[in-house]
Order: sequence, then C-alpha cells, then structure tokens
Amino acid sequence: MDASKKNKQNIVSDNRGITLIELLIGIAIMGIVSSMISVIMVGGTNFFRKQSATIDLQNDSQLITSSMSAAILEGTDFTLQEKHMDGRTVLYFTTGAEPAEGEESVARQYIWVEESPFGDKNYLYIYAAGATVDYNKGNCISELVTYLDISAKALEKAEDAGGTIYTYNTVKEASRVDSICVSFTLANSKDEVTQSIEIKPRNTSAGYKKLDAE
Repeated sequence: MDASKKNKQNIVSDNRGITLIELLIGIAIMGIVSSMISVIMVGGTNFFRKQSATIDLQNDSQLITSSMSAAILEGTDFTLQEKHMDGRTVLYFTTGAEPAEGEESVARQYIWVEESPFGDKNYLYIYAAGATVDYNKGNCISELVTYLDISAKALEKAEDAGGTIYTYNTVKEASRVDSICVSFTLANSKDEVTQSIEIKPRNTSAGYKKLDAE
C-alpha cells in the first residue's frame, strides 16, 4: 500500500511542465523556421513576378514583330511622320494608301505615343489605313513600348573613278524602297527587351517618304 502511494507521488512530482528555458528555445526555433519559410516564399513570389513580367514582354514583342512584318511585307507606299497634338508626341507609320470607298484596307497605320498627359505614354496602336484615330485602348497592341525607330533603306547608285558603285543607304525619301527597318524596346518594372527587324516589301515599286514633323 505504501509502495503504491509512493509511485503515485513520483508520477505527480515528474509532471513539472516546461521550463522557461525550454519555452525560449522553442520560440527561437519557431522564429528561425518562420524566417526561412518567409525567405523562401518571398523569393518564390519575386521569381514568379519576374517570370510573368518577362513573358509579358516576350508576348508583346512577338505580337509587334509579326504584325509589323506582315504589314511591311504587303506594303505599297510607306510614310513616317512625327506629330505634336493635344499634348501628345506621336509617331505615325503607314504602310499604304487609304482604300477606295467600299474596299477593305490591307494597309495599316501604326501610332506610337511617345509622350502624353492622358496616361497612354508608350502605347502602340494599330488601325486600318485611313481609319479614324480615337486612341481607343481596343486598338492598342502594347503599352510597354519605350522606344521605337523606323527607317528605310534603298539601293543607290554612284559613280567614282573605279566605275559605278551601288550601296544600301538609309533614305528620307525614295520612289523605290528596298527594306524597312524597325527597332523597338519594351520595358516594365522587372525587365527590358529590345528587338530589331528588317523587312523587304513584296511590292518592288513601293515608295517611302519621311514627312516633316508637325
């Protein structure tokens, strides 16, 4: 009987709970584990955001490249002009003349807003040639174009002491253009992409003219 009571007393006396030191050690371990989880989660989130931003740039780059390549390839008469209107600094690039009434336009007009007080800076719009330009977001193919340069090259003939020389030169105006060059940069808060293309129009008599800025 006395032995049974003694065993019960020992059991009771061993149920001491946790000490302050053990509690502090447990809290410290939990803190370390939580910090490691937070670092992993933040790193994963940042990686996902960067990858998403890069994919957005690549998608826009492919869209611009394919659209402008097709329009230039089928272009018939190219014009380029910078205009300043309604507070905007805008670059207009057209790949052909406005169609006759009742005909569908194959030519395209690209409009890049370089500066704007209306929140559409760096926007690149596309319209059918001759269409009313209303800066509708539905016509915007990218909101990330921070730089756009368009030029034309033509084969020019020159005479010197050695005879006739033919060279490809960048021209401001030509009755027959050999290629159209487009360079653009896309950028967001995470990444930047630069792309250049040079397209030779199918129409061998396609002309080009860079108009004076207005």
